[in-house]
Amino acid sequence: MAALVALLAVGMSGCSYEGIDGTIFGAEAERAGRPPTDSILDFSQGEFGLGMTILILFGLGFVAGRSWERLSGVESDALPR
Repeated sequence: MAALVALLAVGMSGCSYEGIDGTIFGAEAERAGRPPTDSILDFSQGEFGLGMTILILFGLGFVAGRSWERLSGVESDALPR
């Protein structure tokens, strides 16, 4: 219980720790001469970004499902090909 309370206290403290991705990508962006907050392709806004996100997640789910089926060796209930 004490470990859980300590973990919550550290998580909610609002520390200014920056992740390694932000640090490395930010340094490389500055080295390339552009601000680290700008993205080359920004899909975070608009319908195009939403559509791309849905397609990418669907594709990743399909690949993960097929890989899991092959790795687990479980017989599929789908019709044979």
